[in-house]
Amino acid sequence: MKTAVKHIGMGKERIFNDKFLSMMNHFIIEPVACTPASGWEKGQVERQVRTLRKQLFEPTLAFNNIDELNSFLLDQCHQIIQTATHPEDRSKVINTLFCVERTMLAPYSPYTGGQFAIVQIDSLSLFCFDGHKYSVPNNLAGKKVTLKTTATEIKIIVDSECVAQHQRSFIKNQTTYNPWHYLSTLKRKPGALRNGEPFINWDLPKPVKELQQHLLKRPKGDRAMVQLLSLIADYGEDLGVTAAAIALDEGVPTVEAVLNIIHRLTEPVIPTFKINDIPLNIPPQANCQRYNTLLKGVPNGTA
Repeated sequence: MKTAVKHIGMGKERIFNDKFLSMMNHFIIEPVACTPASGWEKGQVERQVRTLRKQLFEPTLAFNNIDELNSFLLDQCHQIIQTATHPEDRSKVINTLFCVERTMLAPYSPYTGGQFAIVQIDSLSLFCFDGHKYSVPNNLAGKKVTLKTTATEIKIIVDSECVAQHQRSFIKNQTTYNPWHYLSTLKRKPGALRNGEPFINWDLPKPVKELQQHLLKRPKGDRAMVQLLSLIADYGEDLGVTAAAIALDEGVPTVEAVLNIIHRLTEPVIPTFKINDIPLNIPPQANCQRYNTLLKGVPNGTA
């Protein structure tokens, strides 16, 4: 969004940017615009910004990502409201009145606004946005899909379902891969696992990496590793990694062992019944005289 106001009308009349207005409507806020060339209307806001900038960002701080910055700001805000007095009630700090007001506030729901666009997936299962390339599942190669972008995320939506998601990168002429998107290619070309660009520096869980070292020492190890990755994709990462760790602990680092362990872990519990707890409609009666008839050789029929 380049500017919040698209058109200035007569007096206080304003036409706001659609995206800005969408965010205001989500949080039920009525935007109020300043008068053009009237700097005195903004003095109080700018002074507060200058005060907070000096209070929070001096000396100059550095953060690895926006999440670290937001976490820092949230922590600083919590500290400030513990000591700062309320502008309308100087006898109390902001936090005291905020705790009272919080019980009357509406539940918070995050604003999920973003830009939507139709993008073409190339033959390498990649698409380009803002000079950076991102991967999608192999089956989408050559198709057009819906792209949703926010300040921090990139999502690919097909039939109202998110099929790919990446952290947004602002570095030009680079590519962000999700190796799982190319699993179907690995099934056809297992050797790509060693030198294929999407799989270089693949950060696999530690048990899977250890199992990979065992598998690659054997004939057709690449194909066995692809089978292991397929199991993880089919049964879920948590279950697959757990089964791989158990296979290593038991000294059987093979794909067959991992599959067997997965079946054991997912096998439904067979219910057990206690015979003593099952009531009998006709309780049995002891009749020792029947043994005497057997000793005499007399046939004994049962009804």
